Amino acid sequence: MPICDMHIHTRLSSDADQREDNCVLTYCKNAQKAGIKYLAFTEHRDIITGDDGKINADLYESERQCSKAKKEFGSCPEVLFGVELAHAHTHKKEAAQTLSAHNFDFVLGSLHILSDDTDFYRMDFSEYTDGELRNKFSDYLSELYDIAENCDFDSLAHASYPLRYFRRSGRRNAIELSDYYKDYDRIFGALIERGKALEINCKSFLESGYNAPVPEYELIDRYIYLGGKLFTLGSDTHDCNDVGIGICEAQKYLKSKNIDRLCAFRGRKMFFIPNDTE
Repeated sequence: MPICDMHIHTRLSSDADQREDNCVLTYCKNAQKAGIKYLAFTEHRDIITGDDGKINADLYESERQCSKAKKEFGSCPEVLFGVELAHAHTHKKEAAQTLSAHNFDFVLGSLHILSDDTDFYRMDFSEYTDGELRNKFSDYLSELYDIAENCDFDSLAHASYPLRYFRRSGRRNAIELSDYYKDYDRIFGALIERGKALEINCKSFLESGYNAPVPEYELIDRYIYLGGKLFTLGSDTHDCNDVGIGICEAQKYLKSKNIDRLCAFRGRKMFFIPNDTE
């Protein structure tokens, strides 16, 4: 059974399902049924989009709901108040303000939109050559390194995020990951040196015919080869009915690589939980 889910979004994130029951309470009830012991609510703070509400969540309301759920559910599951903080490398002041305004347990560092406004979620891949797409992916890795090296976070989220949309658009073959090992070595090296975790994002397990996480297995192997041992696991679900999706698969894969413990955070302090796949 899945032991944790460290990346979830309720209806407070405007890109999540807006059903009334897609809330902290329902997530906790579903996690109880699934046997999930640790549940981190990581609503969006996508600084680059500003405060227009397109992606950003009401973090004060999230903090209030998580505080209430912590008292109601105790350790079954243990509720952790987090945030997915994107683009802190280009918006340092705003990122610092967000972090100082809340008592976060857990902070995911992420990157969705490049500093040149490239939005992989919305871009029309048909307008780009393979070479141009490779350049965009290189730009993504350069900015991701800036986050890994310089920003305040606990775990680096979905470290091959653009490939999710390369694949959906039918352009995944434009990228050969081995061409970018040096870039990833820099990113993973920064994480290892700073004692930051790497997220295995399991959202892709929801997609029919694609049974792999983000980052891909070969990149996870690369991180382990370099000496990386700190992992958080998250479904990145935006629907309470999918809590814990793909987590068991990720746990089993890590177990096969002799990773016997996973990371979680309370009050921004790391603690370890057994990677129990039974």
